[in-house]
Amino acid sequence: MRARVAALNTEIANAAKAAGANLYDLQGLFSRIKTQGLQVGSKRLTADFLGGFYSLDNYYPGSVGQGVIANELLTLLNNTYKTSFPLLDLTTVAANDPAGRFTPASANKPITLEKSK
Repeated sequence: MRARVAALNTEIANAAKAAGANLYDLQGLFSRIKTQGLQVGSKRLTADFLGGFYSLDNYYPGSVGQGVIANELLTLLNNTYKTSFPLLDLTTVAANDPAGRFTPASANKPITLEKSK
């Protein structure tokens, strides 16, 4: 499946180049997030479940993830067309992103049950 997706992405890139069209590699961004993570403010977001980049379904990017995509596209436009669209402040976006508030359970901190009184 990965080989087929890579082949399709190559065909799309070649078609875009032949047509003189701009192309943004979204799969490349997702791969970078998976391998490197992303520092936003004091938090390191990852592609892991509850890692903060993806929403709770772990399929769609959360608000910060959408902001990263927007900033990547704005950067492409600014570089290509010599424009100066301002980028989103991801720290501000992160402050209101529910996906970033969840953290995976720590192996060093076992879950304990509270006894009811």
